Parts: sequence; C-alpha cells; structure tokens
Amino acid sequence: MGAEFNSTRRGFGYGTYSTTVEKNLSTLQKEVVWGCLFTYAPAAAPGHACDRGSRGSDVCVQHIQGSVSAVHKKILPATSDIYGPSGPARAGLPGPQGTRKNEYMTDAADFIDLALQRESSWLRAEETEARLGAQANGEAHRDGSGLKFYGASVGAVRGTVRDALRRYPDLTHDSITALSSELWNEPVFERRLAAIVLLQSNAALLTNTDLTRIEGFLRTAGLRELVDPLAVDVVGPLVARLDVVGRVRADSVLDRWVRDPDHWLRRAALLSPLRALRAGAGDWVTFVSHGRAVLAEEAEAMHDADAIAAEAVALVRADVAKHRPELEF
Repeated sequence: MGAEFNSTRRGFGYGTYSTTVEKNLSTLQKEVVWGCLFTYAPAAAPGHACDRGSRGSDVCVQHIQGSVSAVHKKILPATSDIYGPSGPARAGLPGPQGTRKNEYMTDAADFIDLALQRESSWLRAEETEARLGAQANGEAHRDGSGLKFYGASVGAVRGTVRDALRRYPDLTHDSITALSSELWNEPVFERRLAAIVLLQSNAALLTNTDLTRIEGFLRTAGLRELVDPLAVDVVGPLVARLDVVGRVRADSVLDRWVRDPDHWLRRAALLSPLRALRAGAGDWVTFVSHGRAVLAEEAEAMHDADAIAAEAVALVRADVAKHRPELEF
C-alpha cells in the first residue's frame, strides 16, 4: 500500500489534509486509521470530496481508489481497538466517530472537544491518569464522578483553543464565559484545561462578576494542575485590570476565599497575586496577612489536606524572594 498525506500546516491534527491511497480499501486492516485522526464522510464518492460533517468537522478525501463508505463501515467502528483501554474509550466518552453525550453542545465547544479527542493518545492518557488520577478522584467532586482523561498534551490543548478563537473570532464576553462553563461541565481534564486557557486568552474581557463562575471551577477542580493556572493566569490578571470600585469588590471576594473551608479556594486566593508581586507590583501586605492567617489556622488543624493552602504560601514566598528579596514575610 502507498499513502501520502499533505497538510496546509505543520503538525498532525491541524490544517487541511489531502490523501492518496493506492490500494483497494476493502482489504485494508483497521490499524491504518491512526488514532481516529481523519474523518470520512460515509456518503462521499471516490475521487475528490469535501464535506462539512454533522459535528462541524471539515472532511476532505482525495484520489480514493475504492469505496469511501467501505472505509467508514469496515474500519472506523474498530477504532476503539486502536485507542486501547484508555483515551476517549476508557474515559467512557465517545471517540471522534461516536455520538455526543450532550446533543446541545455549541459549535465552538464541539470543535474544541473533537480536536482534543483527535489529539489524544491512549499512552498519554494512562500516564496522566497514573500521575493525577488518584489525587483528582480522591476529591469529593460535586458532580459525583471522577475526573477522566483524553490523553492530549498541554501544547495540543493550547493549540486547540487558539484555533477555536481563530475559527470563531466574534466571541463576546458572554460567549467566552458560557463556553468556559460548557467545557468545564464535563469532568474531563483536557476540557477543563481548555476552559482555563480560554479564560486566560481573554482575560482582558473578564470583570469582577466573573469571579463567581471561577469560584465554581475552583471548588470542583481538585487538582493543583487546574487550580494553580486558574489562580495565577486568570484570577490574578483579572483583578489587576480592575478599576478602583471593581478592585474593592474583588478584594472582598478574595478575603472570603481565604477564610473559606475549601482549601482549593484558599490556595487560589493566595496564589492569585503571584504575577503582580513578581513584576514589582501587588499588595504584599495583604498577602502576608492572608498567608499568616492560613498558616496559623492550618497549624492547628494538622490535616494533610490543609497543607494544600499552606503550600501556596511557600510557593509565593520562594518566588518573591528571587525577584524581590527586600520583602519580608
């Protein structure tokens, strides 16, 4: 068999692909579909065909000798074998050829979800689950389910969000925040990371009223890998851009977070000023007050979970000591 793939952009999963296959497709083994990277339109005829799939994916097939519908029927149902025991199949979620659990998913969320699944790797999913799964699933998630993993890299998540923003350039503040909630609502690590990257990329649009939504994310995150970027890259820049009135309201929210029993909220409140403090700005006096209060409270509690917030104090102190050694805690 001879096959050639050409792309308009570098990197698998991006750009427009053209394919030339010199073989009767009815005899191909299922392994030729590499991780469900390519999607075929079952009604397409041999030759050149471009179609926009029902889920918004661009489908282009060129110079196919044989029946494209045969590829759809004979090979694609077997792609779960390629995913193996992990990836979307293991996560209990549909693969790129599956049926959506949420039929009302918006086009932008659908685009991001499908792209993340196309970028998934069952090996990476197993590695990520082994590294993060025990911590995440040990948390009492509000939705009653454990966190699942597609197996897409952080770079793929960032690239997917970047492509989505290019594809949908007219998203407003309300659209961005609603899309972030839509991505977060499914307990999938890569979807939630995409929600964070989306907010981070549009931090200039966020206001102090968005802290309520972000608080909900923090309470259900259950992982440092989700809480920390939300605090440092979303909450911190959001607060730093507010006017005087908005800043007063945001500071009252952060004060409440520091006193909240939820250790993830306390951690987020403590980490949020990190970028400003590192840059020579920020309110060091308020951080010291919050940090001392958290350390005193957690010293009395002596629970392992409480160390999550105390760890944030140590992280900020260590980082600030490198950039502003004159500040004392």
